[in-house]
Amino acid sequence: MKKIALAILLLAVILSVFGCVSGKVTYIPEQGIKNTDNSIFLKESKDKVWMKLIDGIGESFFVINNIEKDSGLINISYIDDPCRFISCGTLNSYVLNAQGKRKYNFPTCIEYKEYEEFNKGNLFIIRRWINLDGRASIIVQKRNNGTLVKVNVRYVVIKDAKIYDPSWRFIRTELSSIIFNSNGGESFPNGMKCYANGQFEKMILDIVNK
Repeated sequence: MKKIALAILLLAVILSVFGCVSGKVTYIPEQGIKNTDNSIFLKESKDKVWMKLIDGIGESFFVINNIEKDSGLINISYIDDPCRFISCGTLNSYVLNAQGKRKYNFPTCIEYKEYEEFNKGNLFIIRRWINLDGRASIIVQKRNNGTLVKVNVRYVVIKDAKIYDPSWRFIRTELSSIIFNSNGGESFPNGMKCYANGQFEKMILDIVNK
């Protein structure tokens, strides 16, 4: 009887410390992004439009990788805040244990997030990074009565997640990537889908449309 009583007492202590763990995680996908124009026709000379682009991009946060004036090609890149140029939906997560209830709600394109997730009966701590490498090819073409500018962007999105147990014991790394182009989107293996929101292309076209 003493052993049974001791076991019951020990169980009560464990439950009082850790408590019952529960929670729920919900991913709300983006409902798609309306296609946006990635080209513009201007009634200006190619040389004037070209100089607008070079000056405007030089004053921006974009990095110029290559310039070929004869062929009318400019290649630029962007590596920074992913949410500026892509949309990937929203994640809602809450967990409940002896330490109380915690809620997490954030856009999944966010560059870094640390949160908890209750999944398949287990509680996990997740440290997750989203990296965006956007590369644009800007084509400037002379037309009979003006100049056509077209922007094609290639989006490379990398998701790097480190998974831990509640005591911060490392469990595993989940690393994956997706690639899509202007007005497109793609899904990660876990179902999270990212879309181009059109702002990259718009920022370039706005430089010449002044």
